[in-house]
Amino acid sequence: MLIGAGSGYLFFTMTPPVFESQAVFSFLIDQSKTGALTDLEQDGSIVAAGDVFYSSDVAQQVVDAAQKQGVDFNINNFRQNAFIERTNSEWTLRLRSNNPEASTRLVNLWADISNDQLKIGMRHAGLSGIYQHQLESLVRCVEQVPGWSRPHPPADFPLF
Repeated sequence: MLIGAGSGYLFFTMTPPVFESQAVFSFLIDQSKTGALTDLEQDGSIVAAGDVFYSSDVAQQVVDAAQKQGVDFNINNFRQNAFIERTNSEWTLRLRSNNPEASTRLVNLWADISNDQLKIGMRHAGLSGIYQHQLESLVRCVEQVPGWSRPHPPADFPLF
C-alpha cells in the first residue's frame, strides 16, 4: 500500500498541473424577428454559432492577439488545448494551460473575438432580411405590369 501511495505521490510531483478556464455563450432566438422556426432550423442556427467559435479565422485571431500580449501561443497549441461543448442552447468554450493566468487570458480573448464575429454575422443576417424584403417588394411591383409573366430558367440552368 505504501508503494502505491509513493508512486502516486511521485506521479503527482512529476506531472504539471493543468488549469482550465471557460466562457459560456447562451443563445436565444427572437421569433418575433425571425418568424416561427422549426426545431431543426433553431438547432441549425445554434450549430452555426459553434462553427464560428472553432473556425480557422477565429483561431488565428486568438493566436495573433495572444502573441501581441506576450503569451507564447500558436495555432497548434490552440487546436490541442481549446475545446467547445454544446448543451442545448449554450456553447461552452474551454481552454487548458499549465498557467492559470494564461488560461484565463486566452479564453477571454477567444470569447471576445468570437463575440465580435457573431455580431458581424448578425449584422449580415439583418441586412439579408432587408434585402429579401426589398426584393419581394420589387417582384410584387413587376408582377403588376400588364402582360408580364415570371420567366422560367432553362432546363440546364444549375440550381444550388
